[in-house]
Amino acid sequence: MPRTLFVSDLDGTILDATATLPSQAADTLNTAIKNGANFTIATGRGESALEIIKPINFNLPIIMLNGALIYDCNTKEYLMTDSFPTQKINEILDKTAHCNIASTMFHGIDAQNKMVHTPQADWSDEKILDFGFVDTLDKVKPAYQILQQISDISVFLHPCPYNNTWFCDVTNSNVSKAKALSWLRDKFNFDKIIAFGDSLNDLSMAESADEFYAVANAHQQVKAAATDCIGYCVDSAVPNWIIEHC
Repeated sequence: MPRTLFVSDLDGTILDATATLPSQAADTLNTAIKNGANFTIATGRGESALEIIKPINFNLPIIMLNGALIYDCNTKEYLMTDSFPTQKINEILDKTAHCNIASTMFHGIDAQNKMVHTPQADWSDEKILDFGFVDTLDKVKPAYQILQQISDISVFLHPCPYNNTWFCDVTNSNVSKAKALSWLRDKFNFDKIIAFGDSLNDLSMAESADEFYAVANAHQQVKAAATDCIGYCVDSAVPNWIIEHC
């Protein structure tokens, strides 16, 4: 039997419509892990993911901030980080200042080596791994178009699955969920990776995983890139698929 890694996105993939991990989904995943499945997540979230996934008994590190951070929930160690140079942060802020985005948040690691989610005004003392611009589409899209012209960064524009706001996530250009998957594959000697997702920031997993499954509520581009489509996230389609195939 090939040594297989199962990896899933969070929002829109295994969380419900209230951004909660259903207890049944957590129980199913824990049963799969107890039975020998190798399971982890690859999310765009930062430290907010940690409370959500607390019910899962992970046996592997997790991928956060679209691949900018790999974190071991058991040892509390940062196994891999990819931060912005200060000059790149300044360039991004200067070129998007006139867009008047309602919320600009920074994810990073502070001087005490703690994971932080901090507003723009407080970013200077942090090791910044990810930017998050949040507003309505008419505000966020112009910033997204500007950011696409800046070298050495990756930009993802996607709707919030829970309200009418949009996110524009920014990382270093060499950051991706795919790169983080490759790190895990090499570190733990996996022969096969099976991934699950719903949004555009999951497309790199579709390219790098041996099999990639889109949930029924996924973006059309994600469905087109998938090995196959399964059920809806609200029906715990991913945990159910994993328990049936591990």
